[in-house]
Amino acid sequence: PRRSILARLAGAPRRIGPVTRGHGWLYTERLRVPEEGLHLVRQKLAMAGPLLPRAEELPLELVVTAEDRAWAGARLAQAGITSGRPLVGFFPGAGWWHKTWPPDRFAALGDALQRDLGATILVLGGTRDVASTRAVAGRMQRAPVVLDSLTDLREPMALIDAVHLFVSNDT
Repeated sequence: PRRSILARLAGAPRRIGPVTRGHGWLYTERLRVPEEGLHLVRQKLAMAGPLLPRAEELPLELVVTAEDRAWAGARLAQAGITSGRPLVGFFPGAGWWHKTWPPDRFAALGDALQRDLGATILVLGGTRDVASTRAVAGRMQRAPVVLDSLTDLREPMALIDAVHLFVSNDT
């Protein structure tokens, strides 16, 4: 709603949005978007319909390419990770604090996987996740490999594709 209010105050000539939650008055074009059984991304694409008539036809699948895999392999090698040991990825960040698993739990799991399986732990995160990645790494008995401040969605996708096990919050 904040963006919608700003758009209205700024005099944006077209303000497109759903007729829900009493915010319809903010929009110049109100759309009824079915929510039941429709993926959130499809709901948002349906709202883009007046501007992008074929938006609903856009694919939702993200594919890790051979180029992405080559980048990940090089990045892991640069971090000193070689094949032969189980590789476990952690992503301790989340969009909402109440959807996070505590850093000490990630650390305890990482310690157990290192000790019992000889696993290499890879802690991933974006630019907003630095505090959570460092909190996990700082609590582990043996330092994991930390690759945070990732800025391109393809980077964590490729790194996640390279791990044997991935543990993440609701993100």
